[in-house]
Amino acid sequence: MQKLMVISHERSGTHFLINTLASLVGATTNQEDLHLTESEDNYESGAYKEDVQVHLKSLAQNEGPIIKSHHHHIFFEDFDFNEHNIVPFYIYRDPRDVMVSCHHYFNSHPHLLTSRTFPSSSGPLDLAFRVQPTEYAFDKAYSYYKNTSMLERWCRHVNPYLKDERFHKIKYEDLNLNFEETCEKLSIFLQKTSQPLHRPSLQHTSVSPRKGIVGDWKNHFSELMSDEILDYIKNQGIKI
Repeated sequence: MQKLMVISHERSGTHFLINTLASLVGATTNQEDLHLTESEDNYESGAYKEDVQVHLKSLAQNEGPIIKSHHHHIFFEDFDFNEHNIVPFYIYRDPRDVMVSCHHYFNSHPHLLTSRTFPSSSGPLDLAFRVQPTEYAFDKAYSYYKNTSMLERWCRHVNPYLKDERFHKIKYEDLNLNFEETCEKLSIFLQKTSQPLHRPSLQHTSVSPRKGIVGDWKNHFSELMSDEILDYIKNQGIKI
């Protein structure tokens, strides 16, 4: 039996895709997290990469839940998904909406800010360019190397996945706005009988969901702010 895996940058529709795929293949909606906090002392090392891959191999042997990961591409650049019967998906979202969602999510946990679990920011643009990713406690869990800003972190996460043909790419905007059409394509890819699906709920998620609105950034960014982000990611060779 094939094991499905969903990878993303945080706040990109991860659970939306997990629950959709679970409905398509009849899997449980409780995901298995590829998350090794005990190995974070090996940050930026080959040993950490090996630990993650060993854990992934063990998860691949379990039936049922879909594997969830926010890890950077470098952890999987030499991993043989076919050998371990894993089908990897990558879901990505407009970075402006990602920054908005991260800003709200991080700031909704004020009781944790004293321990620097989540960084605080005055707004999504502030989060994108000023906040150091290392202020985010889980950065060590998913990033292989340090980044200078959250927007750089997003670019260095998304770019290699989009270039790697091993990963089946899904745009959050397509899944959200064209749900039935996207599900039909997923059914064909998974060789499953296409059937009408109800949009999955956000139950069985390990994090608190937000609005998930496509284009919510328009409520937070001026046109000039938006252009600043788009120019940045364009210079990194990314088109959205």
